[in-house]
Amino acid sequence: MATIANNLLAEVDKKVLESFQSGAKAYVTKYQDVFEIKVPQRKDEQFSILALNNAVTQVNDGGAYAKSDITEVAQNGISMNLYKESVQLSDFSVAYDNYGSIEMAAMDKGRQFNFKIDSLGAAYIDNCTSTTAPYGFTIGGTATSLVSDTNVIGNTGVTYDNRITGALNKTSLNNAYTALKKMPGHDGNIAGYQAKRLLVPQDQELNAWQITRSTGEPESANNNFNFTNTMGLELIVWPLLTSTSACLLMADKGYNGSRGVVCTVKQMPKVKRIISQTTGCPEYQIDMMIAFGFVDWLGTVGINF
Repeated sequence: MATIANNLLAEVDKKVLESFQSGAKAYVTKYQDVFEIKVPQRKDEQFSILALNNAVTQVNDGGAYAKSDITEVAQNGISMNLYKESVQLSDFSVAYDNYGSIEMAAMDKGRQFNFKIDSLGAAYIDNCTSTTAPYGFTIGGTATSLVSDTNVIGNTGVTYDNRITGALNKTSLNNAYTALKKMPGHDGNIAGYQAKRLLVPQDQELNAWQITRSTGEPESANNNFNFTNTMGLELIVWPLLTSTSACLLMADKGYNGSRGVVCTVKQMPKVKRIISQTTGCPEYQIDMMIAFGFVDWLGTVGINF
């Protein structure tokens, strides 16, 4: 009988894993399109913001090399969070349920875990003008945010406005595009960021599509060509964003791109089976280790925040 029971559980295991994965795939996440994904080496991971002086020195023939010192202007941390849930089977469920409710429960839990991950990321975008923990961060000793009228540029004592007023339209998008192209790095020089992604809430999908995809100028009846159509922007629509109008124009991910929003993932949702010592019933446990945070503001411009 033990062999039969083990065979039944093996079949249930297979169904649970397949159903969990199916449920997870049913909810299409957006966080990975916005956040740079990192595998942390520490529970409390630290990210440094470095700056060089911006000198490129002319010297005489045979002259000595001018030295550019590397300065750490900030060190911002993201602390790992642990999430756990379990689904317990009843005494008769394996024998009589034919896996129906077990599959449904596993599918729901897979969808719920993906929704949780997405909602954690969306909360950081919703609060990207906050300077307080966990949404704010520090540069050069000054509390700042992802989107601000006075974002800090290294330790230069100069600030930069990456917050564009006005609803998303041709003018505000062009202003954001200009702000991104002129945006300095932490050395004070223009960094050369290229607009690659436009993040909008669900309410702005139609408007954003018309602005960025129309061949002709979207707000005019004349035959002018649409400049914003030449930007080649990836349009990211995130239904979980609470604002109906706030948008982000972002550079691509990477060193000379949008480095501000980071998702640290040590373990994606993982399913394992145990036998409950209390009930003797099989219990499926799901856990994940993931955290979101802001590290820097460079490569991002907010519209109508």
